[in-house]
Amino acid sequence: MKLTKIAIDKFEYEGDPLKNERDVRWDDELAGLGVRVYPSGKKAFVLSYRVNGRKKMMTIGMYGALTLDQARRRARVDLGKIEAGGDPLSEKKQASSAETVEELCKYYIDKTSVEKRSSYEDQRKVRRYIVPLWGKQKIAAISHQDVIRLHAKIGESSIYEANRTLALISVLWTFAAKVGFIPRTADNPARGVEKFPEIKRGRWVKQEEMPELIKAISNCGDVHMTALFMLYLFTGCRKSELLQARWDFIDFERRELNIPKTKSGEPLHLTLPPEAIALLRSLPREVGNPHIFPGKVPGENRKNVYPIWWKIRKAAGIEDVRIHDLRRTVGSWLKQAGNETYLIQQVLNHKDPRTTARYMHFPNEQLRSPIENHSRRISELTKKSKDQA
Repeated sequence: MKLTKIAIDKFEYEGDPLKNERDVRWDDELAGLGVRVYPSGKKAFVLSYRVNGRKKMMTIGMYGALTLDQARRRARVDLGKIEAGGDPLSEKKQASSAETVEELCKYYIDKTSVEKRSSYEDQRKVRRYIVPLWGKQKIAAISHQDVIRLHAKIGESSIYEANRTLALISVLWTFAAKVGFIPRTADNPARGVEKFPEIKRGRWVKQEEMPELIKAISNCGDVHMTALFMLYLFTGCRKSELLQARWDFIDFERRELNIPKTKSGEPLHLTLPPEAIALLRSLPREVGNPHIFPGKVPGENRKNVYPIWWKIRKAAGIEDVRIHDLRRTVGSWLKQAGNETYLIQQVLNHKDPRTTARYMHFPNEQLRSPIENHSRRISELTKKSKDQA
């Protein structure tokens, strides 16, 4: 029969409670969706499906708490997971069995590491701050004050690190409620914690610093990492986009890097200079690995490049320069060379020109001439005004 609200309201239990019989009425509109009627009169939406030939039934939610339309929407989502090879019931059981913060973190990273560009940074914060302090505690035991104290402690060393860790905690607890670790109505302990004020970074590699940086990159002892950091300087690509790039993204004839999806959500078609093409042609390819920068795990890309970058910047004498500052360097040098902002916006693949403006900086020497000319004009007009008085 086709389930309707009127029909569900009229359902009464028709099984034998002594035999613990399931009394389920199935929906003709959506295969697998049904309403289970209990001897007590309560009713629940259920979904029946098969995985590897084994029949399973999971409860979607209680009738009354969920409407029929909501139950159908949830059932369609779960059926989509099943079609893709998943098992919603097993995932639900796995999620509900996790009780500690450490288990939550592991489950979160397992579920999001593929699609999240920030996965490495998330794992680092989890290992460094969250698990050592809270790992063995129950998820629900972490309080608002606990988060305030951790945020403040990290902020003693780095306000940026503290704010990013606070954001991760908020995401973790939202995820916990979504997958059933904690009730959906549970408070997020990170909500309402005030972030430290941040000053936008304006660091970029200046002309006099570049020779030592290039020397340090060239002498880093890893041909793939030499190519990676030089390509950051040549192209202004985001760190993860270049690290995850595959050989089939490169069109050697057209001298283009074609990334299907970037942080902005749009594809990137970036013209590569001859120097970049020469670097790429010189790189050895790992058999069976489609990535330009192969990692330690067969078939995967390189993940952690921070240790080698720290050695490079120390050797170059620019220890305050971050990897992302290389992208800012490209924007600044392009602007100093007289290029229009909209062109730089296209190169850096920004949606908003205001974002591009934050990547463009000038050395004091270049700023001195415009401000001196401006002051001179003001002085001349002031003198002219006095002469006419």
